[in-house]
Amino acid sequence: LPLPDSPHADPEAIFIDSGYFFVFKHSPDPAGGADFLRLLTARETAGRFAAERGLPVAVNGANTRLNPSMAAVGRQLDGIQRTFGAASGEVPPGMSQAWNDVLHEVLSGKTEPAQAAAALERAAELVRNRAQHPDRVEVRYPGRALLFVLFLGAGLVLGVASGSPTSASGGEAGPRALFLGPSLAVYSLFFVLPALASLGFCLTRWDGLAKPEYVGLLHFRRLLLESDGFWTALGNNLYLMVVIPAVVVPLALFLANCLNQGLWGSGFFRVAFFFPNLLGVAGILLWQQLYNPQGPINRLFGIDTPWLSPDHLYHALIPMGVWGACGFNMVLYLAAMQSVPGELYEAAELDGASDGHKFFQITLPMIWDTLAASLIFMLIAGMKAFEAIWLLTNQSPTTGTHVVGTLMVRSMFTDMRIGEAAAIACLLFAMVFVGSALTARFTESEAIER
Repeated sequence: LPLPDSPHADPEAIFIDSGYFFVFKHSPDPAGGADFLRLLTARETAGRFAAERGLPVAVNGANTRLNPSMAAVGRQLDGIQRTFGAASGEVPPGMSQAWNDVLHEVLSGKTEPAQAAAALERAAELVRNRAQHPDRVEVRYPGRALLFVLFLGAGLVLGVASGSPTSASGGEAGPRALFLGPSLAVYSLFFVLPALASLGFCLTRWDGLAKPEYVGLLHFRRLLLESDGFWTALGNNLYLMVVIPAVVVPLALFLANCLNQGLWGSGFFRVAFFFPNLLGVAGILLWQQLYNPQGPINRLFGIDTPWLSPDHLYHALIPMGVWGACGFNMVLYLAAMQSVPGELYEAAELDGASDGHKFFQITLPMIWDTLAASLIFMLIAGMKAFEAIWLLTNQSPTTGTHVVGTLMVRSMFTDMRIGEAAAIACLLFAMVFVGSALTARFTESEAIER
């Protein structure tokens, strides 16, 4: 409804929002589902709802049985002639996330309506204070920020200390430039230049419409020193970076070793294990149906666990991640194992070495470079995680389920904080770069020792 003290108040106009329902063609009773939706939106049903709950509804003629104290609101709703929706960026930055968090708490039964209202009031107060003092930063996490900066600094120092790259000889420089030049030019045009532009955006306050305002390192200070959401998202990324590789690497090594021993049907198993990598986003949607409360997993075990709720989402991501990453890494390890010279195994057999001894003393050291590369790939994938979280939460993650990528998208397209989103992107790039460099340096040292 229009605010009473608004100079633009129009008693015949109302703000509306919209959602959607799906009735699937191959569901058990699609006609019954459509009839149920018609029943929910019928004027008679709305009238009964208004009478039983004492709440007004935006359906003409349905507010005749309202509580007398709500009669004025009912009359205004019945007189509505025009509707309008929210313009992009009209909702104060941060309120949509607060509303989403409270909505999940209410729908899951974790909080009462009165507590939800109090939480929204606290969130609105924080948003109001930030709007009144846009340059103020409340220092909440000085220790974490210091450790984060030290981590980035240590990574850069180790990267520089690892040695300078070898330069190509005069005869090799020309062919290399000929082959790499076109692809490097295209990559620079579509990736490097936009990335450099984002470095400028992260130093400004900009909503995409007004003139950018230079704020220096404000966004970085706010993210590292004040933001609860950033540290929660980073913790979720670290969870994916540690837990999934801890399961995938041993399992992929075991499967690759079995296939390398000439297991019957190895060709079929290679295709079967690698197949999830061909599905892409379709694989995520497949798991979404499997994790449905009425889906196959709950029916198989006779449970009703809401796997995609904020409380269980990251537990549900572990089987998904293992299923998606195990096949690729198995093929990678298998190719490396098949390149190990057979003479080494023959010599070990002459010395009476067991299969386990041959694996740990010959196979593992010989494929260590491949293992290191796969670890880097998985760490990068864990830090860049986005699609699974975004799709499984219906593009509305709560603060507790965000990863850095989804937090960046919400800042960019929902809150219209272009500068803050660019700052998150810069931090994400720095973390991926330094994490990859540290992993490469550590695995290189291990390879030398071996």
